[in-house]
Amino acid sequence: MRLSCPSTFWWPLCVTFMIKYVFLCIHCFVVADAEGISATGVWDSMSVRHAFIRKVYLILAVQLLITTSIIAVFTFVEPVRLFVVQNPAIYWASL
Repeated sequence: MRLSCPSTFWWPLCVTFMIKYVFLCIHCFVVADAEGISATGVWDSMSVRHAFIRKVYLILAVQLLITTSIIAVFTFVEPVRLFVVQNPAIYWASL
């Protein structure tokens, strides 16, 4: 699925959609893990490893989503972009 936000007006809606999508995915993984524990009662080592790897990648995906959202604000929201262009100290502080 490709998420693109062409206009500044739609940008907050796109970020809201992306955040809800991520939290929905997190909820699905947590519910699936909880059901797996209660159904089997025993964790074998392979399932523990797969659950750990899934959660690590989910955390990384959330971090990338947040980073991309912050970058999108500074790139696509015209007043913010102009403020940063007019005040280069903010840009240098972000590095």
